[in-house]
Amino acid sequence: MKLIRLLIVLLITSSLFAELYEPHRFIEVGVDAEAGVSNNYFRADEVLVKDLVINVQKMAKDLSSGGLTIDYMVNSGAFIGLNFGPKFRLKIFTEVEGSGYVNAPHDLFDLLGNGYTAGTDVDFQMEGYADLYTSFGASFHTTIFQKYGITVTPAYFVPLAYVERTVANVNVSSTMDGTTVARATAPIEVYSTASLRPYKENDFSSSTITSDVTSSLKNGGFDLSLAVERPLLKRLDIGIFARIPIMPATLNHKMTMNAYASYTVNNLLGYLDDTLETSNDYGIDDIVYTSGEGKKVWRPFRMGIEGAWRPFGTWCTFRPMFAMVVRNPYISGERIVYPEFGLSAEAALFNMLGINFSTAYKSRVFVQQLGFMFNFRAVEINIKAMLRGASFISSFNWSGAGAYVGVRVGF
Repeated sequence: MKLIRLLIVLLITSSLFAELYEPHRFIEVGVDAEAGVSNNYFRADEVLVKDLVINVQKMAKDLSSGGLTIDYMVNSGAFIGLNFGPKFRLKIFTEVEGSGYVNAPHDLFDLLGNGYTAGTDVDFQMEGYADLYTSFGASFHTTIFQKYGITVTPAYFVPLAYVERTVANVNVSSTMDGTTVARATAPIEVYSTASLRPYKENDFSSSTITSDVTSSLKNGGFDLSLAVERPLLKRLDIGIFARIPIMPATLNHKMTMNAYASYTVNNLLGYLDDTLETSNDYGIDDIVYTSGEGKKVWRPFRMGIEGAWRPFGTWCTFRPMFAMVVRNPYISGERIVYPEFGLSAEAALFNMLGINFSTAYKSRVFVQQLGFMFNFRAVEINIKAMLRGASFISSFNWSGAGAYVGVRVGF
């Protein structure tokens, strides 16, 4: 809190105005697309091979107590911007964003790698979650008192699908004659603003889609983003920002289903003379559709500070950032708090050709990024390649990857 008070005082007492992000065109239309996936163990060169070999004994030894986690993220959008000077900047946008993860506990790999005693049962759990949102909003930026840049961004969001933290129960049992059976069951609950039954059963029409879109828009949520920026020094600009959840989306429909899988090994000793017998079964059953659930969902609360330091002029910019994020901020028992931070360096030649590097920790994943900018005035193209990982070290080991492409057109 003392740090936040100090930053606010510095914002109020400094004297010159500049912008953290200056637009390149007066009027522009843009599209963005970004996706990434990562895990906390496998490297890409170990997975992308013709014959995949997994050493579970080594995994049991090397994995942390948290087990194996695989996560993903997607983010895409489009906007129209009007940039008529620091006093008037308006952007209308729409976005789609989603994330999720699956975690397998260390006990699973310990069992597979180190074996078990015949005639015993072993139980453990796997877990995961997923969400997908679409949002619509407008961002307005202006300057007040010739010193402060103020940006206000109201946004209306609709969860397209929301899967709460789901736990799968796994049981491995064995008999003295060498028969081993592994069973897993996971009760999955998918919440939505419209019923998923017609789409799952392929029984929908244009009128169904229109009705569902109308229903979804009526049950969306609302949040408000605010940002204040201004320079502290001649070449250092700084800003504070926050996204505040105001109204939750209401998910009135739920699809409940039971996912199951089983794997049986008969005559385990047959592995030695090629008489091993195996069988498996998996699928989804017990699908039930209900309505009137009234599940409340907020987008994460986010508050932080960022800066733009240009020690050598406008052609070179360093951008530090730190934020605190709260997922499910108003739901007791589901609240998750974590930090986000990053540092990037950008260099541009006559604002036409640019290169940027960044290291960051976002959504509980470390990201190393290299990007290029090509600005031909009427058309601007940004491309970025990313390495992702659960730790800072693993993010350099190709345990995850991502890509971003952004295009702006205007004058």
